[in-house]
Amino acid sequence: MATQNNQIASTLLGAYNNQSRNFNINPPDYRSWEPSFFAQDSWKMTSKLTAICGVRYEVFTPFTEAHNHISNYDFLEALSNPTSATSSALKIVGVNGVSNTAGIPNQYNNIAPRVGFAYSATPTIVIRGGYGLSYFPDNYTTRGGLKNAPFTSVNSPSCQSTYAVDIETFVNGGTLPPGQNGDCTVQGQFGNFSQGIIQPSAPSATQLASLSTIPGLSFVAEATNFKNALIQQFNLQVEQQFGANVFTIGYVGNIGQHLPELINNINQALPYNPLAPVGSAANPVGGVRPLAGPLPNLGNVSYLATGGVSNYNGLQTSLQRRFTKGLAFDANYTWAKGLSDTSTISQQTYEGWSNALPTNIRATEYGNTDTGLQNRFALSTNYELQFGKKFTGIKKALLTGWDANIIAL
Repeated sequence: MATQNNQIASTLLGAYNNQSRNFNINPPDYRSWEPSFFAQDSWKMTSKLTAICGVRYEVFTPFTEAHNHISNYDFLEALSNPTSATSSALKIVGVNGVSNTAGIPNQYNNIAPRVGFAYSATPTIVIRGGYGLSYFPDNYTTRGGLKNAPFTSVNSPSCQSTYAVDIETFVNGGTLPPGQNGDCTVQGQFGNFSQGIIQPSAPSATQLASLSTIPGLSFVAEATNFKNALIQQFNLQVEQQFGANVFTIGYVGNIGQHLPELINNINQALPYNPLAPVGSAANPVGGVRPLAGPLPNLGNVSYLATGGVSNYNGLQTSLQRRFTKGLAFDANYTWAKGLSDTSTISQQTYEGWSNALPTNIRATEYGNTDTGLQNRFALSTNYELQFGKKFTGIKKALLTGWDANIIAL
């Protein structure tokens, strides 16, 4: 990544402020299990009331690797015990009793009940409602693969190139600004862009025993208290029929807990506050990384956690006309609001966030969801043209049976 305002010019000059490469020494061969069981029954309690009750049980096992080529870094252990930060916080499968899931626990309490009812208040009015729990595995991104030393070759020096340092010191009157790092050559890295990136190599046993000796170290870590996402869903709707038309109005809501948090860098320094004195609580020595003491060579720690929350509340309405006299339509309007403190992620690669303050996500990230739509209207219609019903022969084949369709969003 280039430094200063003109990134293209800085890149061509070789004035980069960081470089990163994570190379898999062994092709991963992951394994996981997702067994589930489900039971449901319904009761017609009266001529007007029907109830449904069900329960689902699921197990989503953490990733394992066929050849035990995965490891995890326990960031919280490293924070609480700086001595372990340089060695034992790295959980290598099969080493020192570490499980084949690299210390990520299995969850066996994913019991998800569901209940619902339908009540015929009158011959044309029906009231429906329901509540249910659902679980979902959160480690389905590439960050859940636990690609770390000694099965990867990582080069992510927390420093700048020689030219970048020259520019920074020139702009700031001969000194580096607070929080800026020194020359990459100090960390045993190439100092100039033209020298490229150091060739991949696995860390030695000596380096694994003291992680502080590995230059340009970084981790892809997963919280050791990792949980499956829990979604509570509930709704209450009233449906009325008049003629060939059905009008529905209802409340729909859900609450999300233990949602995945794909944090770009949990080892990030606190934001630099130029108005606060250097060294104060608001500006601790220009922003020191949390593990800068035991591991000054440690750069990014990508972190997959499950502390996210969300909620959704929506008023949903619809007007449907069943196919009558050639016409059918379905009009829907939703007025809703969704709030969350985490970002939507997928099975693809880089979706991380929380650069503002990764150590206090709820305070800085809670707000409107990135997929939320407050107002949404949708209309679909289908009309079968009515002329030519009595045509015969070629005239009937050419001129009858035509439909007109409209979809509006």
